[in-house]
Amino acid sequence: IVQNALYLFPLVVVGSWGLMTYTTYEEAQEDEKKDNKRKLQRALALDPNFDESKNSKGFFAAGKKEKKMKKKSKKMSVLERIRLEEQEEAEMLKAMEQEE
Repeated sequence: IVQNALYLFPLVVVGSWGLMTYTTYEEAQEDEKKDNKRKLQRALALDPNFDESKNSKGFFAAGKKEKKMKKKSKKMSVLERIRLEEQEEAEMLKAMEQEE
């Protein structure tokens, strides 16, 4: 009896581990499908004029480049800030000279 139990115990452990791994994989796939569907619905709700023919990597890559360029254009470089400050100082000096 003990010998049979020692043979069956590892098989039960490995079988339950395999079943658990398979069921979690299946649930993860279902959740991923639901999440992708939700993301697509949200994207279509945000952009009602979405065109399927433009659905390619190039289209999305171009959009990312535009976003990066917009973000960069918002920030002023140190040189631009210095030039802006110099212009403001020059305008203030001209205004003071005109008052005198």
